Amino acid sequence: MTYMIRRPHDKYFDKGLRNWINKTARENYWRIAPWYGLDGLIGDGNLAFVICKRRYAHKVRNKAHFMALVKTVFWNMIMDLATDNIRAGEIPVSQLAIPGMEETFLEAIAGVEESDAELYATLRSAPDEVRQLLALFQEPDKLAALRKDVRKENGARETTQETLCRLLGLPLDYPIEAKVRAAIT
Repeated sequence: MTYMIRRPHDKYFDKGLRNWINKTARENYWRIAPWYGLDGLIGDGNLAFVICKRRYAHKVRNKAHFMALVKTVFWNMIMDLATDNIRAGEIPVSQLAIPGMEETFLEAIAGVEESDAELYATLRSAPDEVRQLLALFQEPDKLAALRKDVRKENGARETTQETLCRLLGLPLDYPIEAKVRAAIT
């Protein structure tokens, strides 16, 4: 018959400390995920326990105090890993793109935005009402009128739609918002 040899039990490395190390490693793994594994981080938590045991076990008799020391050491290890390797995940575009085609590569990844010239051309071809609306933002007195809180006869606040139509001299039910959206999309 074979007998199992029981390993010596450490009074400080209990279930609560092991669970705290695992939980903290899982919760903070996102900080170092690109260059470090979860198992390695849990191992570092166990290493924090060993460091504290070697340094403080003969001085500390209280489990709560010892666990606080382990928490501090492990948290500092996580912060050091996160700040030391903050740029580890970056790859220069020159390594990804074909030489001479870097701009095309960036456009393919990030997408292309219209230039200002295209925007100006779009706005020039917009309906008169939309151009008048944009002109309101260029005149200080009209801009102040846009910001002013106007009340109707019944005491209700004038809506943005009503304010814009009033300032542009349009009927209150004119679909100015739809016209602006149609012009810029």
